[in-house]
Amino acid sequence: MFDVNNIKVLHMETSSVCNAECPMCPRAKPSFKKNVPNMSLSLEKVKTLFGDDMIRNLDYMFMCGNYGDPAAANDTIEIFQHFKKINVNIELRMNSNGGLRTKEWWFRLGEVLTGPQRSCVFSIDGLADTNHIYRVNTNFEKIIENACNFIKAGGNAHWDFLVFEHNEHQVDSARKMAYALGFTHFQEKVSCRFDAWPNVKHIRPPKGEKYK
Repeated sequence: MFDVNNIKVLHMETSSVCNAECPMCPRAKPSFKKNVPNMSLSLEKVKTLFGDDMIRNLDYMFMCGNYGDPAAANDTIEIFQHFKKINVNIELRMNSNGGLRTKEWWFRLGEVLTGPQRSCVFSIDGLADTNHIYRVNTNFEKIIENACNFIKAGGNAHWDFLVFEHNEHQVDSARKMAYALGFTHFQEKVSCRFDAWPNVKHIRPPKGEKYK
């Protein structure tokens, strides 16, 4: 019999809101705005959904939005703090394009997501002249400023780089930048969404043999 208190891993979708308009994101489908309202989870709602016993039993909780960016929710930091207070050993992670919020907000998040068990994955697909091609409506300089403040506070930052034809020549430069700035991990990967989005002609897969 299913028992909620036996759950070990929890993916929490804290918001349906995002600042970006990535062309192969589910948010780009015409039906999205019609069927998915802009909503975010509050800390108080989270407390009603997930009891202390369940949280104590978790090994891992992460926020990686299917539709929204976790940084868009007002109580994201407070939710992480709540889980951390109840379960001191829990692994915590967040994924974000890094373009929302202020550098002060990211500093506060960095104070929470510190150490090997906690991290934030910044999805940055290129450098200043290319990241916005896929991460539409994001600003590279603001993202780097936010990430640096997260790192300055002690946050464990990872850089995820989606490789396309338009940015594959920058992977090595981005990796060097990541480690120079204090990121602890850099990962390059190829999107698996090309077959589902055949009409997105300006976003093409990388040509390099290593990505085949």
